[in-house]
Amino acid sequence: MHHFAETGRLQSRVVHAVNRGEKITFLFGSALTAPGTGADELCVPDANAMVQEVVKMFDGTDENDALRTLLNSTDITQRYQEAMRFVIDCRGQDALNNIIQNAVLKARTASEPHPLDFDRLESDPKGWFLRPAVRAVGQIVHDHPHVFSEPLLTSNFDPLLEVSIRAAGGNAMTIVLPSDGQFTNVLAPDTSKVVHFHGYWHGSDTLHTPAQLTRNRPQLKGCLRNLLRETTLVVMAYGGWSDVFTRTLVEVISEQTEPLNVLWTFYSDNEEDIAKRNPRLLAAFEPLAGQRVLFYKGVDCHIFLPHLREKLVSPTPKIVKVEYLSKSEVLPPSIVVSGGSDIPPQASAWVGRETELRIMLSSNAKVIAISGFGGNGKSTLAAKYLEMRMTAGEIAHWYWADCKEQSNTLHTQLVRMVERVSRGAVRGSQLATADSEAVVDLLLVLLAEERAILVFDNIDKYVDVEERKALGTMQILFQRAMSQPHLGQFLITGRPSLDYTHTSFLQIPLSGLSIEETRRLFEMCGVIFDPISAEEKISEVHALTSGHPLALNLIANQIGKGRADFDELIIKLKKGIEAGIENPVLPNIWDTLNEKQKTVLRYLAELIHPEPEQRVASYLGTAIKYNQFSKAIRALKALHMVVVKTPGGGLADTIELHPLVRDFIRHRFEEKERTPFISSLISFCDRMIGKFRSEISSAPYSVLENWTAKVELCLRTKRYEEALMALFEVKAYLLLNGYPEEFLRLALELVSQFEIDAEDKNRANLDQVFDDLVRVLSELGRFREADLMLSKFEKSIAGKDARFILLCNIRGYSLWLRKDFEAAKQWATKGVELKASVGLDTNYDCSHTLALARRDSGEYEAALKYFLFGQNLEDILNAENYKPTIAGHYYGNIGRCLQFLSRLDEAITCLRFSARALEEQSNSMSLMNEGWAAFWIGEVLEKRGDLEVAYAAFRRAAAKWKPVSPSRHREAAHAADRVREMLPLEVVAPADDWECKRIFLEWVRSDKAA
Repeated sequence: MHHFAETGRLQSRVVHAVNRGEKITFLFGSALTAPGTGADELCVPDANAMVQEVVKMFDGTDENDALRTLLNSTDITQRYQEAMRFVIDCRGQDALNNIIQNAVLKARTASEPHPLDFDRLESDPKGWFLRPAVRAVGQIVHDHPHVFSEPLLTSNFDPLLEVSIRAAGGNAMTIVLPSDGQFTNVLAPDTSKVVHFHGYWHGSDTLHTPAQLTRNRPQLKGCLRNLLRETTLVVMAYGGWSDVFTRTLVEVISEQTEPLNVLWTFYSDNEEDIAKRNPRLLAAFEPLAGQRVLFYKGVDCHIFLPHLREKLVSPTPKIVKVEYLSKSEVLPPSIVVSGGSDIPPQASAWVGRETELRIMLSSNAKVIAISGFGGNGKSTLAAKYLEMRMTAGEIAHWYWADCKEQSNTLHTQLVRMVERVSRGAVRGSQLATADSEAVVDLLLVLLAEERAILVFDNIDKYVDVEERKALGTMQILFQRAMSQPHLGQFLITGRPSLDYTHTSFLQIPLSGLSIEETRRLFEMCGVIFDPISAEEKISEVHALTSGHPLALNLIANQIGKGRADFDELIIKLKKGIEAGIENPVLPNIWDTLNEKQKTVLRYLAELIHPEPEQRVASYLGTAIKYNQFSKAIRALKALHMVVVKTPGGGLADTIELHPLVRDFIRHRFEEKERTPFISSLISFCDRMIGKFRSEISSAPYSVLENWTAKVELCLRTKRYEEALMALFEVKAYLLLNGYPEEFLRLALELVSQFEIDAEDKNRANLDQVFDDLVRVLSELGRFREADLMLSKFEKSIAGKDARFILLCNIRGYSLWLRKDFEAAKQWATKGVELKASVGLDTNYDCSHTLALARRDSGEYEAALKYFLFGQNLEDILNAENYKPTIAGHYYGNIGRCLQFLSRLDEAITCLRFSARALEEQSNSMSLMNEGWAAFWIGEVLEKRGDLEVAYAAFRRAAAKWKPVSPSRHREAAHAADRVREMLPLEVVAPADDWECKRIFLEWVRSDKAA
């Protein structure tokens, strides 16, 4: 009896070989590139599917009966070869080659014109569907060239191994041996050989029949014999046909004169089944079995190879130490934002997805993307994975960001992640002026010593579907997360699939449930079928739903709870499908609900965020009594019509609807029918706003959501004035607390819908929203959108009035941020001159923007004159006139102009006053300005030769910027290092930040500093 080891031991054996520097050769068979159970997998048909293609070819012909008789009388293991021989006998080798070409083209993601350009197709990695196992092979070979430098051997005809190597960034050479030949070709050092010893899909005949496969091929046999002397051979996804490879291997083993190491894998995990299917193979290997030839059972290449890829990734990178704010610099807990996350759904009805979950749990990928159609269970799988990692104690933090398939939510979620991972040491208000790229950098720095899983759920709006790449900030996040050292893992869900070849990326595609998984789901939901008809009914409902998990879940619970008859439901489903109804399951289930249950669902369909049951009940008011509401909710939960989310920490569960259920209900009713439900939600928001209005300046994000929810609800019912007022009231606090994108999301939607004339009483508020909207878009570098908003605003201006001055200032500020100083000066000058020429009575003014543009374009004297605001410079420089109540940026702008003018003594006095005012008025919003004041002081002192204090100033700037801007922090730290190298040998530079802080602040507060 042969010994069959478990798949885990195979992984250990291969990893051990890699660590020892052994050469490894893979041999793959057809199962590697054959399709899985996923309906969206475009792979090369397996042997059984190829037999069916032959049957289709002869369907309706005179040879049809003869073919079917042949196949029925042939053992299942020989049907493929007999079918191929039948094609050659009746249609010729060219016809068989054409079948093979069409089969391989099924792995293409797009239809191809004829005649086919094979070279173009094979050099286009993006045009092929690669299952995770195939993709993993290319990455393994590319990332470990010294170990996997021997050729890949395959009996397959398709080019997917070459495609996967190219997709990973490598080069591949195809060597085809349809008859006899060698594969000892000498190639460039960065090129991998792929040897197809049964032929190739074009340019040669392919081998299929016993006569073709077993004919003598001495040159190939010699190459194989030499290869086995030098490498550990891993045979996977290969049936062990009686072909030239197997025969050569058996001969080498029987001779027992050559040292060899063969790791032969079987898909089945049943030893009796393996012995029954492979008697000749096992008998031939008997002499060295368990020594030089090792057998492994239960090896699924589609699980094993992605796992192996992760195990062979470089060791955990060096950890970078992160210093948080000292306790003295952290604001009181009353105004620290909690960094609360959205809540993952409960993963209660768990059927299927075990394979995907195993792959994820064994992966060290920095970015894992779960893709698939809506209702396929992406969020549930992500929640289950997160739950298991948390239960195992493997992470210190987690965060769930529900992007709701909306744009303009990512920056807000990144800021909240920073708050969460830093435990409140970094607050959103400190990031109010940081762009998204800076927040990404900061998050990765924080994750250098914090193990965390951060989930972005439903990121559809951030994906380029054609390129299969993320967009904008999400792309920056992915690229840096995959390439930089950190201990975090980003888990992504969305309908579009993503295509990254990086070893730190793992794609998990989700398709429908299998028939067996469908059966298990129905059993779990208490559905009992007649044993005689059970298989037929399961197959029927599976076919009608295409295995859609949500649809099957709803159907199973309806039947299991006795609310529907299976046969009647199936008839209704068929009618719905014939009528072209999208998601026909939902209308049928809706009809089974009572009116109270429908009412509850209609309120839930209009929710902006998941809410606790108690809060949802308060929305209903007197529409339904609380006990009736509780009964309805229990029934809806039992039917899986409601998604339950558990926040933990002793907080109450929250509820919401699955997006497909929510959209179904919303689309079922006209706007006027939905309005009463939305109005009830708005009334509740008004009560909460009234409760927290006095605390809005220090309110956490969860409180500000009362205002943002009202804006969304009012926009949904065209109550634009109310939406505008709510946004106008909350916008400043969203911006100050570091949530500019939340403001953008709402403001963009508002201005796209709301049109009012110039005389309307709400015009001034809408103009202010436009002002902030363009400013924030420009500060985030989204200049194209800023220009669109500027164009829209300009069209609403009737003439050269006060609103035109506002336009000049908005446009000038946006151009200044783009460093187009000349254009910025032109627009700001227009505004200044118009206001002066006609004496317009308006608060709108362009003077400050003009001064900024002048300062940064070299017109220092003109800028200085403005920033003095009519004051005498000598009076400002007099220490006795220093006023701590004056804003730090007033002294800072004057000092910066003097610095540019090389009036260093005067500059240092003003910059010292600026730093002093900022330190004395220190708050979370002034960190960036405090850093700039210290940095500019360092620059001036370095020029003056006061190197010891300059060093302390640069260190102070680095400490201020460290929690909020990694790039600025690095700039200041490099400046400090530069100055330290210039210090005299007898001067010992202070080592700690606290000592640098003491030196800097003593200098700032000293009257002798100037």
